[in-house]
Amino acid sequence: MILEKCWAKLHGSYQRIDGGQAAQTLRDLTGAPGFEYVIADEKDMWGMITKADKEDHIMCAGISGDNEEQDKDLGLVAGHAYGLIKAATVKDKSGQEVNIVQLRNPWGSFEWKGSWSDDSDDWTPELKK
Repeated sequence: MILEKCWAKLHGSYQRIDGGQAAQTLRDLTGAPGFEYVIADEKDMWGMITKADKEDHIMCAGISGDNEEQDKDLGLVAGHAYGLIKAATVKDKSGQEVNIVQLRNPWGSFEWKGSWSDDSDDWTPELKK
């Protein structure tokens, strides 16, 4: 949050940094090269995420504003960047492998409510016959 405040002050206000590109911001703050990928194929995306996670890259994720109401109902804010903390493959109740990511929630007042959320039953496998 302190870096965001410094970044906004450098640019004159929060409004002037609203909707910026996370890759450019990370490049400017760290000096490291930054890249942005827009990927439609889930397999390609997962491969890039897991490779970058293993190599300890700084990662961000975001969603477009195509369906803002649905996104907010699930606990996401369209048009905002989220720090991608970790990627993992876990097994669901039926034993199927599922790819999940841990995102940093910058909001504090609401959070993800979909599958694999904190209160989700996905975390407690049940025996079903």
